Amino acid sequence: MLNKRVLAVIFLLLFFALPLFAETWSDIAEEIGEYLDDVVVFYEQGKGEEAKQSRYDAYFRVYELKEMEQAVQSWFGGKHNFLIEDLFAEITRSINAGNPPEEVAEIRDELMVMLRDAAKELDVEAPREDMSHGAIFTKSFVILLREGLEAILLLGAMIAILIKRERKDQIKVVYFSAILAVIASVILAFILNAVRNRVGITRGLAAQELFEGVVILIAVAVLLWVGGWIIKTTASEMASLKKQIDKASAGTRVGALALVSFLAVFREGAETVLFYQAMFSDVSTERYGLIALGMAAAVVVLVAGFIVVRYGSIKLPLKLFFSLTGIFIFYLAFSMAGKAFVEFREAGWFQNSTVNFPTVPFLGIYPILPGLILQGVVILFVIAAFFISRKKYVKTPSEKDG
Repeated sequence: MLNKRVLAVIFLLLFFALPLFAETWSDIAEEIGEYLDDVVVFYEQGKGEEAKQSRYDAYFRVYELKEMEQAVQSWFGGKHNFLIEDLFAEITRSINAGNPPEEVAEIRDELMVMLRDAAKELDVEAPREDMSHGAIFTKSFVILLREGLEAILLLGAMIAILIKRERKDQIKVVYFSAILAVIASVILAFILNAVRNRVGITRGLAAQELFEGVVILIAVAVLLWVGGWIIKTTASEMASLKKQIDKASAGTRVGALALVSFLAVFREGAETVLFYQAMFSDVSTERYGLIALGMAAAVVVLVAGFIVVRYGSIKLPLKLFFSLTGIFIFYLAFSMAGKAFVEFREAGWFQNSTVNFPTVPFLGIYPILPGLILQGVVILFVIAAFFISRKKYVKTPSEKDG
């Protein structure tokens, strides 16, 4: 029995360690270069749409999907990655403007210098993992975990809010909203694929990024709405006003929580489906089980995280719970406000809005002027909501004496 277990462990280790193929960052850079060479060739032949399609393939199918974007941002910083992405965008701008092919070729050459230099350093300092069985599993695991963690935490917080406000009967609304968002995400992913097949990858991917940006902005507005209510609730608890919110407004707040729950899942859902579609297309059919196994493992972790938030948060003191939840929600609103304009920029909007400002991806801060302005509005909203709530609910000493 022991020997069989040992052999089983050895088999699993070999299975997950066996390389399928090994690509260095330099290989990835050269693959991008092949697409960019096609850009110039197509453009010289007067095929502008095909040229832009190759440019989008270079960015989305290679630079982003094969995670060079993440590697550059992690190793060199967000600003360096922003410069590379700006050169990708400059190629599209130059084609749209009808500039000479020589100018497009010059931009390509400048971009390839940056990519090759970055790849050369990354190969030494942060080499790319071989695409072993374990790497495929890990990549599948990370995609769902990365895209789903924020949504799971937010769903747990929404349900905990309902429990704290003694509205357990409305929890099913949050669950239903999340399930509906999953279904809508799958449908949207197929729609986006159909759009790509019909109008080409250039317009299809641009439409996808634009749609994601709009959804994020809607999520920001709803999060601010819920966050403002949480600030008011916290202030009322500090003033020992334990009465429940009146029934007329309670339904509205439950509707807001349901909408937040829907958007939390829907915001990343379609993109996640598209990520997996691309991943399935990039591996042989016999490796599909590894992708599914990675997804299953991520689901287990996400469910565990949901349970911790769902049941752990309700044990917190009421004031502390609402304070922490409010901070989390406003953090999401602030970071999403910046990320929305990254999506718009990738869709071709706000191309000339780059400013000299630090890039802090964790906070959603990017040097895009409209995004920074919106984040400033979010900060002002939080400050105003806090002081208005305190003035309304916290009694002054004279009021207490009277």
